[in-house]
Amino acid sequence: MQETQPKEWQKFTKLYPSHAAAKFLERVASQLNKVDPNAADGTLRTFGTLGVLRHTIKDRGARFKLCQFEPEHDLNPDTLRMY
Repeated sequence: MQETQPKEWQKFTKLYPSHAAAKFLERVASQLNKVDPNAADGTLRTFGTLGVLRHTIKDRGARFKLCQFEPEHDLNPDTLRMY
């Protein structure tokens, strides 16, 4: 996260200055453990392995993408670089 999303990581480290990496892993584990395969609500679909990969991890204003899908075109060089 520090290399791929430095701006968001800076926000996160301001929130948790002494133990940011541990807090990040706790947040990811928390999202992974809250799975509901029959969830009809869109917010509940952000949990579990697929939810975490398809959506962002959010914590007090910091947002992290754990997966970058291949862009359909090369019009945005930043998106292509992130892939």
